Amino acid sequence: MAGRVLAMHSGRGSSSSSSVLAEQIRLGVSPAAIVLGEADPIIVLGAIVAAELYGKQIPIVMLTIPEIDSLADGLAVEVASTVGKGATIQALKASRLASAAEMAHTREDTMR
Repeated sequence: MAGRVLAMHSGRGSSSSSSVLAEQIRLGVSPAAIVLGEADPIIVLGAIVAAELYGKQIPIVMLTIPEIDSLADGLAVEVASTVGKGATIQALKASRLASAAEMAHTREDTMR
């Protein structure tokens, strides 16, 4: 998930999710951006803590559930945000990144 845009309807887990996200951001292994269908203050808190403590930021963007559902798995997107001005998500030339399953299949073929 590192360096990829993570899109999900809502957060999962408990209040420790914020510290896990903050630590991922600190280590440089977090998603490049997070797209949510429902507000999740715990996830936002993790991003805020990382920005304050480590000076590292990732955008968190809200879409509707139908908009998230319309995103194809592996679709290459760009997320741009400006504090206080909102964010945009744009598909990149309708290109597509390999899904995790396709990447695993490719690795298996390479190992043979």
